[in-house]
Amino acid sequence: MKLKQGILWMLTLFTTSMSAQDVQVSAAIDKQGYLIGDYIRLHITASTDSLNQLFWPAAEAIAPFDIISANPIDTAREKNNLRLSQTIVYSIYDSGAYTIPAITFQYKKAGNQLMNAVTTDSIRFMVNTVAVDTTTAIKPIKTNINVKAKSFLWLYILIGLVILATIGLGIYFTFFTKKSIRSIIPKPKPKPLHEATLEKLKKLDEKKLWQKEEIKQYYIELTDILRVYMEKRFHMHAMESTSDEIISQLTHADLPQKHVTQIGFILDVADMAKFAKSKPLPNENTLAMNYAVEFIEATKPIEITETKK
Repeated sequence: MKLKQGILWMLTLFTTSMSAQDVQVSAAIDKQGYLIGDYIRLHITASTDSLNQLFWPAAEAIAPFDIISANPIDTAREKNNLRLSQTIVYSIYDSGAYTIPAITFQYKKAGNQLMNAVTTDSIRFMVNTVAVDTTTAIKPIKTNINVKAKSFLWLYILIGLVILATIGLGIYFTFFTKKSIRSIIPKPKPKPLHEATLEKLKKLDEKKLWQKEEIKQYYIELTDILRVYMEKRFHMHAMESTSDEIISQLTHADLPQKHVTQIGFILDVADMAKFAKSKPLPNENTLAMNYAVEFIEATKPIEITETKK
């Protein structure tokens, strides 16, 4: 009976979880007591419907402790649900009782812009000092060791002479040599907007940012390219607008609903990657690029050529 009570008490202390109808979240640490400087591993998990939009809290905002490392958010799909997890390692250098505050997750249900929230319980633990053995003798302090210091004066003089010679040559070629006559090269005709945008998308794809786990940078560059294109193509305020405002402006631009939906998908995934620090699936990253290229191809201006009669 005591063993069962102990197990229940340990589960209550080390693992807390809070469930909502649409989102389930939990947080746990690996043990109750730590020594000063120990690694305190906090494991956070969340389970949600794949159509919901979950905003993952930043590691710095979860607990006021020194962060040793924060793993990227791992995403796994289980049928129609997404399971997200992250491990954050903290360290504390003062003894005492500490608390990891309740962690709040915000989310939007599919097709609903109303913001909801679900939280975990707080987690308490102890940090203890290292026990000192007073029965052993104090070891003597080591004497100082004399070390011969090498002089690098000659190296500094050589570097100074090289710098002076470089400056002298720069002045000579700038002011005392005849300037070459530059031929006037006509500026190339600027490329059409859609061609220039497609080239930018191609270069971004060749960087393979999301394959290198630089997912946030990938979506920053992808959305910036699309915002510049939409602002110039449709004369809309895309650079300073939110994702919802951009979708509203595109809807009023009489575009086919298919392309508006595709842009909405790109912006939603980008917001999750940039602000919620979520990790989209590989096929979602590829689909975002394909949708972007398809949108540019479908909305490029139609060139009208006049035929001579």
